[in-house]
Amino acid sequence: MTGNNLLSRLLRMHGFKVTWFAMVKSRKVLHLGVKPRKTGCRCPHCGRRGTIVARADCRQWEDVVVSLNEAVDEVRKEEWRKAEGKGKTVLKGLRWLLFVHSANRTKGATRRLNALKGSNRRIHRAWVLKDEFEAFWEYVYTQSAASFFTGWITTALKSRLQPMREFAMMLRRHAEHILPFVKTRLTNAMAEGINRVIKIVKNRASGFANLEAFTDMIFLTVGDLNLPAQIPQVFHTA
Repeated sequence: MTGNNLLSRLLRMHGFKVTWFAMVKSRKVLHLGVKPRKTGCRCPHCGRRGTIVARADCRQWEDVVVSLNEAVDEVRKEEWRKAEGKGKTVLKGLRWLLFVHSANRTKGATRRLNALKGSNRRIHRAWVLKDEFEAFWEYVYTQSAASFFTGWITTALKSRLQPMREFAMMLRRHAEHILPFVKTRLTNAMAEGINRVIKIVKNRASGFANLEAFTDMIFLTVGDLNLPAQIPQVFHTA
């Protein structure tokens, strides 16, 4: 069974159908469009059936932090390609240092990054923008977060750094999906964790004969099932 067929069948189990897909090989991203298989749906609270009056395609967009790190790294790559001799020596080893969160960065690393203000202002500007954006995740009021969000985008668009400008425009396009995080605090961390467990289940078994066996093992591994409690007392050995 191919990966696309498996994904299609898993979606079908939850009542969805794939309407279109596009694979961006260069970035290893799969974009999917899904819709309900049926024209009706059942309310999860009262159980009554109703008609779907609106449906929308579900498009995957990359994680905000990952995209921001990629934008900063693209600025670094551009400067590396232009640098010669001592210029490359200054930039050597910066790649992973730029990705580190400010709370986890050592004082020595911070001093080195601040020194870029005199040696490479473009990378320094990209790094400052990245560090400033970290404040967004700490906001608790949506209005304050939206004000900061808009101001940061404006600053990034004026930075004259094309990768940062593209990232800022991406934020502007997806603002309605990013800003609710301030109120809900919901992330895809749980989904990513479950996906990791599913991959472990698949690799550990070296494949399954059918989808039903694969699904049963996923629920058995991820679900909160107390197996000893399911065994009758008469079969307990101790």
